[in-house]
Amino acid sequence: MKIFYRHKLRSALVLVILATVLVLNLIGYRSEVILVLCQRLIASAQIARNLDSKDNFLIHSSLDVLGRRQSKLGESKARQLLHKPGSWKVAAIYLGRLGHQTAVPYLIKALGSQHMTGLREVQANLLQDLTGQSYGVDFPRWREWWMLNHPCSTFDFESHLNVLPLQFDPLATEKLEEMSYTDLLALGNTERFQGRLDRALIILDRAVDIAPQVPDAYTLRGFVYMETSNYHKAHASFRVATDLAPSNAIYRNNLANALDKLGRGNEAAGQYDEAIRLNGGDITLLLDRGRFKLMRGDINEAIEDFTRATTIRPSYRVLRLVEAWEVSEPSLAYKLLGDAKKRQGDFSGAEAAYSKGIALSPVFPSALEERATVRELSGNLGGAEQDRKTAVEIRERERRGKGVKGVNDSSSRGSTPHS
Repeated sequence: MKIFYRHKLRSALVLVILATVLVLNLIGYRSEVILVLCQRLIASAQIARNLDSKDNFLIHSSLDVLGRRQSKLGESKARQLLHKPGSWKVAAIYLGRLGHQTAVPYLIKALGSQHMTGLREVQANLLQDLTGQSYGVDFPRWREWWMLNHPCSTFDFESHLNVLPLQFDPLATEKLEEMSYTDLLALGNTERFQGRLDRALIILDRAVDIAPQVPDAYTLRGFVYMETSNYHKAHASFRVATDLAPSNAIYRNNLANALDKLGRGNEAAGQYDEAIRLNGGDITLLLDRGRFKLMRGDINEAIEDFTRATTIRPSYRVLRLVEAWEVSEPSLAYKLLGDAKKRQGDFSGAEAAYSKGIALSPVFPSALEERATVRELSGNLGGAEQDRKTAVEIRERERRGKGVKGVNDSSSRGSTPHS
C-alpha cells in the first residue's frame, strides 16, 4: 500500500509540473530551462520506480543515475541500503552526491575494500567535498582522521568489505538456482576478484546455463580462464561471446588476447584489426593492439596505435592495474608510447612520453624507472637519480602497506570497469 501511494505521489508531482509548464507557455513565458527540468524530473520519477524491484543490479543502477542527477527520490531507499551488505557502497555514493554527512564513514570504509577498482576516486572526491579534507584514496589516513574527530564513534570499518556478501556456499546447487542471472554475474565477478577462481567458475557456469544466448557470462568466464593460464578454454569462451555479439569490439579484443596467448599471432592480428574497425575510438583496443605489435617488433605501427590512444579522452574512466598500482588508460598509453620510442632509440621522445604519463598518474613507479633509464642515456644523471629515488619510495610504501595506489584526482571523470 505504501508503495502504491508513493508512486501516486510521484505521478501527481510530475502532472503538477507539466501543468505549470503548460500554463507558463500559454501566457507567453516560454522557458527552455523549465522544459528541460520537467523532462529530467519525469525521467527521474520513472527511474525511481525501479527502486522497488527485487533485482539488486537494477536498484543499484537506478540509484547511480538518480545520484548523478542530484535527485532526492532515492534517499529513503539509500538509507535502508546502508545496512545491507551487498548494497551499502552504492547507497553511500548516492547519499554523498546529495551532500549527506551520513555517507562519510561509509565512503571511508569503501576505500578499504580491495576490489573497488575505478570507484575509489569517486569516493575520495565525495569525501573531499563533504569534509574539506584531501587524503586522496588513502584509507588508513581517512580512518585515522575519522577516529580523531569522532572519538566516541563505534563505526565498524572492517565488516562486509566484499562487493557482495558471501552468504552461501556456491557449491550448494539449490542456492545457485535461487539466484538471478545478474546476481550470478555479480557474485561470480566478486569471487574472481577475491582470487577464488574455482568458485567463480561454478557460479559463471550456472549463469551460462540460465542464459546460454547472453554473452556476458561467457566473457567473465573467459577472464577467469585467462587468469588461470587456461588459454584454450578462455579462447573457447571468448569465441562464443563473439559469435553471440559479432559487432561487439570488446568481445573481439578479448578473443584476440586469448589467440595471442595461444601463439596464434596471425589470427590475433585479424581480430585486433576487426575490433578497431568496429570501434576505432576505444583506447583499450588501441593499447592492446599496440602492445601486440610492439611484442612482434612492429615498432612504427605500435607507435601509431599508442599515439592515437593518447589523443583519446574517454567519456568514462577506466583504470588499469600495472603491478600493484592503478593508473589511468591515457597515462598507460603515454608509458607504452615511451617504451616504443625507447626501443626505437628516440630517447628524448621517450622521456617526453613518460613525463606526460607520470603527470596523469604520479604513483606509477615503472614509468618513473623507465624515464630514469632514458634520462641516463641522455646524460641527465640528476633527473635519473631523482626518478629512481621516487620509484623506490613508492615501492617501499606499498611493501609497508601504506602506499596510495591511485591516479591524479584532478583528471577524474568517474569510472567504469572495462570488460
